[in-house]
Amino acid sequence: MMIKDYRAITNGKYRLVCNVLIPIILGVILALIDIGVRKYYVTAVMLGVGAALMTAIEVMADYWGFGAICVKGCLGMDYLKTSTKGKAMLRNALTADLLVRPARIAICMVIVTVPYGIMVGNPVRLLCLSILLTADISVWALNITRYVQNVQVMSLLSMLSSGASGAAIIYITISSGLQKFTWLIVAALAVLLPVGIYVTRRHMYRKVEASYLDEDNIRKIAKAAAKENAFADTFYYEEKMVKGMVIEYNRKLSLKQRLSLLDEFVPLIDNWAICDCCAATYKFTLENLDEVSIKPRPRTSVM
Repeated sequence: MMIKDYRAITNGKYRLVCNVLIPIILGVILALIDIGVRKYYVTAVMLGVGAALMTAIEVMADYWGFGAICVKGCLGMDYLKTSTKGKAMLRNALTADLLVRPARIAICMVIVTVPYGIMVGNPVRLLCLSILLTADISVWALNITRYVQNVQVMSLLSMLSSGASGAAIIYITISSGLQKFTWLIVAALAVLLPVGIYVTRRHMYRKVEASYLDEDNIRKIAKAAAKENAFADTFYYEEKMVKGMVIEYNRKLSLKQRLSLLDEFVPLIDNWAICDCCAATYKFTLENLDEVSIKPRPRTSVM
């Protein structure tokens, strides 16, 4: 279901280019350069270049993929809000995207290290470092880049993150003082990656939830509708919310009228958000507890 939702929300060309073509083509190009030299430091540099380019691509490609979804009003997927399954669908797609990132980075890095592994020796240490460092930057950077709406700012962030990942891998693998700590660094990066996926996922979920429910704006609309004695249609999510809130905000209504409208509204409630937000709005129920309280029905004995 997660992959299905990811495929439904993201563009097919975007998936083909970012998940398949770029990692393979970039990996093959760097591997061909590596074949001609067959030296440790050249492989380290090629991995650094691969990490830098993959990081830049990860940051910029996401701008055209999910975009600035953390910015209020910029989700750009309002059609999902018309479905009761839309929120879960978007959550699944965001989770799948976080899991796909390390996989496509690994494809590129494995291809780069193939010549070194065949001709020189075991490239596992280099491979683990390059994959984990690039994946960590790719995942953690989303907490910043998904607030960016300007392509120039995104390009700057892409260059900065690209330079940081490439330089870090080259320095760690070539520096004699850090080479003995490589596995320790790899272990730390391996811990940071699942933590980053969890934190970023929670962050994205909260922002998606906020984009679904602009409660302050809905309350303003409901109060304006109440002043004009108007009632909303009930096809869309927000319309149902407004219709429920108007029952409280229309001060011209008597208690009997409110209860009658409430009886009509209750069958329209199809999710927890509408139920909780409207129930928290109803002050008239607290002012008329005796009238609105459900009285227990008298028991009838069965003989």
